[in-house]
Amino acid sequence: MIISLTAIDRQGQTREFAYHPDRIELGFDVVSLIATQNTTLIKVELIDQGHYMPLPIEVFDGASLATPIQKLEQEWTYLLEQPLQTTKQPNREEFLNWSCQQVYRYEKYIMDLNQMIDVFTKLIQETENVFSFREPSSRKADHFRRMLERYELKRTRASAAYEIAVERINTLVDQSYFS
Repeated sequence: MIISLTAIDRQGQTREFAYHPDRIELGFDVVSLIATQNTTLIKVELIDQGHYMPLPIEVFDGASLATPIQKLEQEWTYLLEQPLQTTKQPNREEFLNWSCQQVYRYEKYIMDLNQMIDVFTKLIQETENVFSFREPSSRKADHFRRMLERYELKRTRASAAYEIAVERINTLVDQSYFS
């Protein structure tokens, strides 16, 4: 990590400076200190792994940034050490309701895909019948075939997901019946 800055010094000379601080908050304190030495900051950037991030000049007003940054670090370290709060697991009825909605969405999606498959099948047939002797028609038909293949693949995947959702419903219903 490198902090790069451009400033105008007491004599009105533009100066560029870059350094590699051990800790970011100490680097910010150096920039803040430079800002109080009768210099005018023009640009401050943080460079890390080839990425440049411009920093707002107005935050470097002479006040130390190390203490607030260290306090923030302590807070997020504390939060990361806390165990995750587990959320309530949905009960069987909620899960069954959600699964039924999912099956309904898959049914509708598969119907929509079937309509698109029909459209592209007809387009391929029409293109081959009308333009059977011209080369450009072959490219159009090939394009329609590729689109048809995409929709068929989507339908295959949606059908598999639909079957899984139906099986989940059957399992939930069986568990409810024998409970």
